[in-house]
Amino acid sequence: MLYLMNHLIVKGYEVSLLLIRNQGNDYLSDLSKEVKVYRLGLDNKRIRFCICPILKAICHIKPNICFIGHVELNILIAPFIRFMPSCINFIARETSVLSVRYRKQKWKKILYYLFYRNYKLIIAQSKDMRNDLIDNWHVSPFKCIKINNPIDIQYVIEKSQKEISVPFFSSKTFNLIAIGKLDYQKGYDILFTRLSELKNKDFRLIILGKGLLRDALQRQIDQLNLSENIRLEGFSPYSAAYITKADGLILSSRFEGFPNVLLEANALGKPVFANNCLGGINEIVINGINGYATNFLSSQNFTETYLKFRNTKFDKTIIQQTIEDRYSQKRIMPLYEKAINALL
Repeated sequence: MLYLMNHLIVKGYEVSLLLIRNQGNDYLSDLSKEVKVYRLGLDNKRIRFCICPILKAICHIKPNICFIGHVELNILIAPFIRFMPSCINFIARETSVLSVRYRKQKWKKILYYLFYRNYKLIIAQSKDMRNDLIDNWHVSPFKCIKINNPIDIQYVIEKSQKEISVPFFSSKTFNLIAIGKLDYQKGYDILFTRLSELKNKDFRLIILGKGLLRDALQRQIDQLNLSENIRLEGFSPYSAAYITKADGLILSSRFEGFPNVLLEANALGKPVFANNCLGGINEIVINGINGYATNFLSSQNFTETYLKFRNTKFDKTIIQQTIEDRYSQKRIMPLYEKAINALL
């Protein structure tokens, strides 16, 4: 979203950003000063109780395009779109594979079937996501398009130049970084189990992120005798700098949308080792070129691919060029412009 807003400003569009909360806006300092920022300040309310103030604010701003990219907000706003000013075109951008996210809430399919048709356009970040929306959530294929996430390689490189010290990493070990919220989706519990099964535990893993499962994950680390191998570092705004200190990035998610963290690691020339879950992994990772993807639920597959990952001599220049050719801003942003201009 940061890339998109900054790009549209440069292209001459007027852009407004509606912030529901005052907290957690970690990338606001990198946003163009020409973006008009509106704040609702609803930090203590759950998203479902923020709908009325959000709708009121949208009517006040009265944009030509209202671009919503929050997985819960997308469906909560959908029923009200037909009651909003007709000059506002609503776009939803989905951020995960819904069939996996809502695997135990099948009743939500009724809501999507009834109300998602109110959107003028739905943007899916990956083939897996678009196929899921069409096949399982009854979204019209004529309204649903795929646009992968972009990566600004120069921006990531600049962010990576922050001087940091990571004493937990050692020149005598294989150093890994993982980045993401400490929640069920990210699959850290699966990762810890797989790592505990390795015969040679000469690795160090730092996890950047915060979340409700921190205590449970720390207990699992202690129970598996991995406290010397894994550290929960908490959130850091300098994730790119951490990536440069690691030998590679690992992603253990149960499902994804189109994980930016893989693009960012590759932008810095670092290989990635990922669980081959639904949500764009099979589009990003080219085995042996910019990393490896496999089934983390299988102990054998994990161990065999982990050893390949460690032993492959990846070419930093090829990794960066692979990402540049497929996901650079100059390739992806024109797709967003085309979609927006078609509605205008």
